[in-house]
Amino acid sequence: MSAEMESKKKIVYRLVLTGGPCGGKTTGQSRLCTFFENLGWKVFRVPETATVLLSGGIKFSDLSADE
Repeated sequence: MSAEMESKKKIVYRLVLTGGPCGGKTTGQSRLCTFFENLGWKVFRVPETATVLLSGGIKFSDLSADE
């Protein structure tokens, strides 16, 4: 790899927030986003999978254990 390409190499950090309902994950995500953006970082946020599925029409009560 050339020195020019090496200097342009980007590092991607991933941070995963876990916890139960009402554990502050969304609030924490918002605060962390603001903090890192103020440092000049580019921040991408991803909603939790359950929210995406529920907003897409999935009804967990209609699914079998295998589904």
